Amino acid sequence: MNVIARMNTAAIAIPHEDDPWLELANEAGGQFGKIIKYAKGEWLHGENEVPIGTEFLVLIRDAMRGWVRFAEKKPVEHRIGYIRDNTKFADRNELGFADKSLWDTNDRGEPNDSWAQQHYLPLQHCENGDLYCWVFNSHGAKQAFRDLARAYSPYRKTNVLPVISLQSNSYRHETYGKIPVPVLKIEALGRLRRCADGFGRSARGCNRRHQRRSSAVLVQLKPKAGLKAGLCVH
Repeated sequence: MNVIARMNTAAIAIPHEDDPWLELANEAGGQFGKIIKYAKGEWLHGENEVPIGTEFLVLIRDAMRGWVRFAEKKPVEHRIGYIRDNTKFADRNELGFADKSLWDTNDRGEPNDSWAQQHYLPLQHCENGDLYCWVFNSHGAKQAFRDLARAYSPYRKTNVLPVISLQSNSYRHETYGKIPVPVLKIEALGRLRRCADGFGRSARGCNRRHQRRSSAVLVQLKPKAGLKAGLCVH
């Protein structure tokens, strides 16, 4: 595995009234990089498939959740915060925009609530260091995230982070038939270790090709109780 950069982001991804460019950049988790979604058994970045088994370092301390308001099928307002700050979902009745006649409609012509709960899980590609963000709100996705959070909990006060591979599974529903669900398979534990100099000079353990874009390397650790390599969470 190659160089992994530690990411520092703003505390709350709420649009800045005096900076429309930053607002645009931050829409739908844009501050975390490339958006990944799981749909119909596939992991996707835009229309491109992310291969099953692709490994990522989970920047779980920067995970966020909250409400996002949509208009004309685009996000127009975010009320989200870091999970590490114990951010809770506000009561829907406190958010306003309750007039269903103003909501977008689905393919069947039924109104969709303009507010939707969203989760943002930042990931870093283990091979090239690119930043991604898994954006999700489905029941199966939230269960996978909860299981990952439960496994990570014993390590929350350390600099250890999980390394996962993207997988997929399914179950059969009595009414809807086969239902695909996302799977996060824990492959290893990782620790971010600072290089002596992350801006061009040689440092032991650093991949020189990435030195100018990163000042930390991923060090794989042996699994410990509570967070086991090979554990599938879904």
